[in-house]
Amino acid sequence: MVFSYADIASSRKVRANFLASGIPYREWDEDLMNKFAYGLYELNSKRGWNFELATCGENIDLSKIGINRNAYSRFVLM
Repeated sequence: MVFSYADIASSRKVRANFLASGIPYREWDEDLMNKFAYGLYELNSKRGWNFELATCGENIDLSKIGINRNAYSRFVLM
């Protein structure tokens, strides 16, 4: 399962759409990313989902909890 942390503030159009629609959002910092990833890791383990977890284009290293960066080309080449 590939997941990504939305970077709303870096896209002027997306940010404007969120604000115009009254949709609250929160920017991700490294601490929040780690907490979310660990929670997802725990759910995956405890509920027996057994998904292979990976991030999409994130610079944060989550390999210590078994979450790697997405290797999309690996799946395409198979």
